[in-house]
Amino acid sequence: MFKMIKLFFKFVFFVIFLIVTLIVAGNFQIIHSKSGFHILERESWGFSNFYVNTTDWNAIDFAKHPRIAGKLVKDRFEAVFQDTSDTVKQWWNGVSKDHNLPEIEKIKSEFDKTLSDLNRRLNKEDIDLDTYKKKLKELKKATEKKIDAILEALEEK
Repeated sequence: MFKMIKLFFKFVFFVIFLIVTLIVAGNFQIIHSKSGFHILERESWGFSNFYVNTTDWNAIDFAKHPRIAGKLVKDRFEAVFQDTSDTVKQWWNGVSKDHNLPEIEKIKSEFDKTLSDLNRRLNKEDIDLDTYKKKLKELKKATEKKIDAILEALEEK
């Protein structure tokens, strides 16, 4: 008799668990992005696209899914910051390699300050993404010129 009651409660628990899982799956989407996982409430109940992986999406994919893109705007900026940060670190290591000079360190601090300002302006939406990329290229080019001038001056000595 005890086994029957135990089996009955297991069955009831399983049915309740299944119902709750179906309700959650029908009302929400799991969005996997570069910054992690996000839960997005659906506009209408359904099971299509329960899990969406946006880690490899490009601008066209985001344009096709404006609701998901709207949810991930902050994530998009974080991805841009992370990509920029990684690229800048690699570029800086290549440029300043074997040159531990105070002048180059000064240029680096100016570069970091300007980059932080650009990131802040993008985050506050004072500038758009295209302007940000353009200004970043200009900053990189100007910094390379400064470093080249210092290295040329050292070679002349």
